[in-house]
Amino acid sequence: MENIIYHDIMPEHQKAFPEDCLIIDIALHSPLSYPAGSKVLTSLGSHEITIAGNGCRQLFYNGIRFMEQNKNKSSQYAKLANEGHKITWGIRDGNWIYIIDGQIVKY
Repeated sequence: MENIIYHDIMPEHQKAFPEDCLIIDIALHSPLSYPAGSKVLTSLGSHEITIAGNGCRQLFYNGIRFMEQNKNKSSQYAKLANEGHKITWGIRDGNWIYIIDGQIVKY
């Protein structure tokens, strides 16, 4: 994988983390293939897609909360999502990453 910037959010000793992030990203942005309640298979097992209180799709993975960008916000990321970009956020212990259009980015 090129252009991947590793971040403190990556669990120690987990080499599959980037690939798992991209699997999660695809699933969160594919509601017809992965409706809420669907299980997503990663290197650490299966994880359920749920709907957050703000209506966004989310998935919990190894202590990280992944969520699609809320398009109703006024941020630059919401604007990009409304323009058709696929944006997924991950947070753990105050550390953030985001994935935009299939590329993992350091925040």
